Amino acid sequence: MAKYLVETYYTCTFKVNHYLDDINETELKNLEKRNDGKFEVLDVKLDNRKTKNLDANNKKLNEKKIDLVQKDNVNKDNFEKSVTQILNKSEKVLKEQEIQKKINQRNSLENEIKIRNTVDYVLKEFPEDPVEGLTAVLVGSNFQKAGSRASVALAQLSQYRQIAVSFNEKLRQKNLESLFAKANEDIDRRLSRTIWELGEDKPITEKNKDIVELAKVIHEFSETIRLKYNNFGANIGKLPGWIVRQSHDPFQLRNAMDVLNLKNNKNIKEINGSAERNIAAWKGYIKPKLDERTFEGVDAKDRDQFLTYVYNSLIRNEHQIAEGAGGHYGGKSITSKLNAKRVLHFKTADDWFDYNSKFGGGNLRESLFAGFNYAGRNIGLMSTLGTNPKAGFEKIGRLVENNLIKKGQQGKAQKVGDYLKIQGRYERHFAEIDGSVNSINSFSGARWSGITRSILSMAKLGGAVVSALADVHLYGRELKYQGRTYLGGIAEAMT
Repeated sequence: MAKYLVETYYTCTFKVNHYLDDINETELKNLEKRNDGKFEVLDVKLDNRKTKNLDANNKKLNEKKIDLVQKDNVNKDNFEKSVTQILNKSEKVLKEQEIQKKINQRNSLENEIKIRNTVDYVLKEFPEDPVEGLTAVLVGSNFQKAGSRASVALAQLSQYRQIAVSFNEKLRQKNLESLFAKANEDIDRRLSRTIWELGEDKPITEKNKDIVELAKVIHEFSETIRLKYNNFGANIGKLPGWIVRQSHDPFQLRNAMDVLNLKNNKNIKEINGSAERNIAAWKGYIKPKLDERTFEGVDAKDRDQFLTYVYNSLIRNEHQIAEGAGGHYGGKSITSKLNAKRVLHFKTADDWFDYNSKFGGGNLRESLFAGFNYAGRNIGLMSTLGTNPKAGFEKIGRLVENNLIKKGQQGKAQKVGDYLKIQGRYERHFAEIDGSVNSINSFSGARWSGITRSILSMAKLGGAVVSALADVHLYGRELKYQGRTYLGGIAEAMT
């Protein structure tokens, strides 16, 4: 952890050249908006340097001005090179901001179209019960209405199945199913290294052709999903192994001290409190493995606190909540950067693999399909409700409510308003599709309820045959709903 901050102040004079086909007031007025200018540094002067003590235990902040370099001895060539690099980076940021601005404009238009279409659908198909229409949009409905089952939940499931089935089919075509299913720790590590090399456009060092081919398939699907995200309004840059980076086990994180076998570590033992020891153990393990890109935009003095926030978010399983383009994993959105889920950039493939083995899915298969599942849920949300799904659905509900008020249907409007209230039915339905129902607020409660559910499930196995008899009736009703006969459904269920 850095102990001091050194700030160097320069005065730079530079000019920007623009080549124009015509000179007029409009062209000159728009010069500042152009990004094709050529920078030329004319003069660079070193003003002063300041040092700051970042030690949190030192209440008195030491700030001192130091004249380390004489102004007359400044190496202009070196400073020109440095400043040119800074200006090029600034130009890159400006271009990214411009791209994000255009993406936001497109998203706003497409989101509004989706919202309006959904409002029209609810009012047209569910005039007698608009709350049921809103429910159908989220999780589906058994009402015999057009599109009553074309819900967000179904779109999510369809997206995941499409990804998973396509991936398995690609493995079958390449004759890689056995290698993927039976890969041990050594093969997983070699796969991770190869995926990393492919993502960073580096020469492939792996000699086993099957491992290289499997890594290419995983990399290909990672890129396909990333581009699909972007097609629905996200702005995710290329990252090696992007789709498998999202794996974190909250129970392992919460027991980091035991996972890392640090119970007898002197530094850990001196920390008071079990939770504090676990987070200290996790930080100590992950810090040396993280690349500087992880802390982009985070001051050196705030890095420890940043990791504390990351840890607490991960142990609550919040990284698996699907939030559309605003909180997607690896996003570059300028405006939502502070709220977006942060990528933990690891220095090497081995660093990622070691972390994943202890605190992630454990193996590449689990991490990959967890990434597929998360991507399916997020893409399903964005494809139906837009890039900000929750806000989009709330707007849909309010527009439906206002429309009913204008028509004088106060009773129905009030029911819609009750549905949209905090802790109303809407919150429970949305928690199912965005995954927040799986977030953990009480570890002991989650553990014991899981054990209880397992016991109850096993206890019910003896009555499975008896309960299956009722399924025959449900099967017949379902086929009748789909347009076939009830008796035909009963006969099919019995065969």
